[in-house]
Amino acid sequence: MKTKMNRLVSYLVFLVAIVSVAACKHHHDPAPSAQDVFTKNVSQSWVVTAVSVDGKDVTSTFAGFTFMLKSDKSYTTTNNPLHGVFGTAGVYDVKSNASTATNGLFDLLLDNSVTLTVTELTASELKFGFAYTGSNARVTGVSGNYQVTMTVK
Repeated sequence: MKTKMNRLVSYLVFLVAIVSVAACKHHHDPAPSAQDVFTKNVSQSWVVTAVSVDGKDVTSTFAGFTFMLKSDKSYTTTNNPLHGVFGTAGVYDVKSNASTATNGLFDLLLDNSVTLTVTELTASELKFGFAYTGSNARVTGVSGNYQVTMTVK
């Protein structure tokens, strides 16, 4: 009788163990999208290191300009000489760009009006370009094709 009882308990323990293992489901979070990874990587405080307009160096005009991109897709700027492009604060969206998306790069759409085409993004450097006509400029002579290089502040 004791042997049957021990055998029954052993079977029950074995059965509970099997059912427990089978019932365990591993929950895997889905891999982040390329846009999510880009947003995470670009969400930093950046400071200008070089700016050119139509190939002419205008970096000195942007001395002290900082551009803080946040993961909630808001941004702030300081020492902003180009108010027609960058607000003091605003929102951005990440948009696909056929020519750069294969490299994991996307465009930044500021306040639903200005597109910054990101051409490079590393852990310490952000490069982007944009065209500006100066129609709302508070500074004269700002129209042209801009190329901007920024580093992590």
